[in-house]
Amino acid sequence: MRSIRTSIGSLLIVLALLGAWNPARAELERAGLGPRVAGDGAALDLTDLVSTIAGYHQANDGAAAVAHFHGPVGAALSADGAFALVADTGDHTIRKIVFATGMVTTFAGNAGESGTADGIGTAARFYAPSDVTISPNGLFALVADTANNTIRKIDMTSGLVSTFAGDSAASGSADGIGTAALFFSPNSVSISADGEFALVADTDNDTIRKIDLLSAAVTTLAGTPGEAGDIDGSGNRALFNRPTGVDMGGGNDPFALVADQLNSTIRRIDMTTGVVTTLAGTTGDDGDTDGTTGDIRFNMPTSVAVSADGARALVADTGNSSIREIRLDSDQIQVRTLALTASSIEAAPATAGPAITFIQPVGVALSADGTRGIAVDMASSIITRIDVEGQYGQQIGVTDQIYAPTDNHLNGPESVAMSDNGHVVLVANTVNQTIERLTLAVGATEIIAGSPGVVGSADGVGREASFAYPVGIALSADGTVAVVADRDNHTIREIDMATRQVTTLAGMAGVAGAEDGVGAEAMFTMPQAVAISGDKTYVLVADSYNHAIRRIDMATHQVTTLAGSLGVSGSSNGVGGAALFSLPSGVAICDAGA
Repeated sequence: MRSIRTSIGSLLIVLALLGAWNPARAELERAGLGPRVAGDGAALDLTDLVSTIAGYHQANDGAAAVAHFHGPVGAALSADGAFALVADTGDHTIRKIVFATGMVTTFAGNAGESGTADGIGTAARFYAPSDVTISPNGLFALVADTANNTIRKIDMTSGLVSTFAGDSAASGSADGIGTAALFFSPNSVSISADGEFALVADTDNDTIRKIDLLSAAVTTLAGTPGEAGDIDGSGNRALFNRPTGVDMGGGNDPFALVADQLNSTIRRIDMTTGVVTTLAGTTGDDGDTDGTTGDIRFNMPTSVAVSADGARALVADTGNSSIREIRLDSDQIQVRTLALTASSIEAAPATAGPAITFIQPVGVALSADGTRGIAVDMASSIITRIDVEGQYGQQIGVTDQIYAPTDNHLNGPESVAMSDNGHVVLVANTVNQTIERLTLAVGATEIIAGSPGVVGSADGVGREASFAYPVGIALSADGTVAVVADRDNHTIREIDMATRQVTTLAGMAGVAGAEDGVGAEAMFTMPQAVAISGDKTYVLVADSYNHAIRRIDMATHQVTTLAGSLGVSGSSNGVGGAALFSLPSGVAICDAGA
């Protein structure tokens, strides 16, 4: 049974678009509250009237106990383990942690400012960078600059940031040299032990790319651009389904491991033959089972890190909110879930503190000898330094309250909806796993459905119901019915606003797929947005990872594909299935006659 907890790529898209689209403004305008008119009759653009209604963000450098990160995704350890670099995705920066002093500083980029500028230190600009790796000789680092669709290079001595491969003005899957190559949301990058080449998890192309670090020539190593699947094989005969992490190890027998997110598997690439095999996990059968080869289950792994000798790997098993260890030094691989306790890495077991828990672990790094690791929790914005064998952890940073599950704060909200009269405003408080009603006058929120920090798929009244990263929300014109795109459950949920009863309208919780049908017979894959018709007779769904727009009849729960071809991405215009979309993430309905 598939039970998805997160999708880094879609969350990065949200981060990337925050500055370009204001859902609250769109809903205010739809409700007739804007644009506003000044006393002289001139229209006032709502951008002149922006204020924070609810929520906040704080990010700063400083000592480990007081530093803030903002939705970090990836990290890298220096060869000597003295420091780490962190891809602080929400702040569009690369941060540095020096373990001897415990100090956190901004190494490249300027907090809160996205862009694509090359330059030294804070003069450089990134756009939602999701991973960073340091060369074996320590002279440079590479960054997967995800929303820019590029690989950036940082000179570790001068701090100079340059664009190494990819074009920030375009996305695609073209091979080529330097900026002539094209990527599509690269989420992870790893450098070979000899420093001669790098691998990139080119996530939205469903491929693994290879970059020659001398010539900057980019080639496609494995997978077929735009074709998702779980087939083993070599070259383009192998298929991945949203690979989000890649790392290399193995010494004289080099290989790469891939976190194949939507397949819930760890794949292995033999770097000598190019053959891709499934190392651990089973597609379509998510779980959290530790053990040996045939029994192991993962749930949406996002990142993987391998020791230099290839004997050990760490996995950010995001859907299970855990860090898993893979031992590769025997005939059968062994997987265990790390049970970390809070302590100084150098402390004796007797000084170990309380257990460390994760909310949304999305990144891991591992020292060359495999004894020290880093875990990145995007939801709490905490970096955890790990003693792998002793299972101790030292936490760095202060929990960002916009992500910490709570009754009192907006927590990674991704969508807002408003009734036509403006009296009802709902927020999909995504990382909080709740649907909340917002009182505009005072900026207060009230939980309508879901329970803070509780991930699940239960129907029920109010807090009895549970969600798995609800990202899209729509409200009927009269404010009586809400519809939710419950992304990681792959379902569409309905809320009766009078009773607060939550029911599953279509899809089967935890089962991703691409099928039309009635109710639970239909299947979606990570739906991102919904819209409800004015007469409440049907719902439209942006079924993002099926690259289609789906229609649900509210009376019969019949799901049909209105536009696009299920599972086929593209940009073609046309009628019905002849039209092609690529990761549609928004949908709206225009009333007849408008």
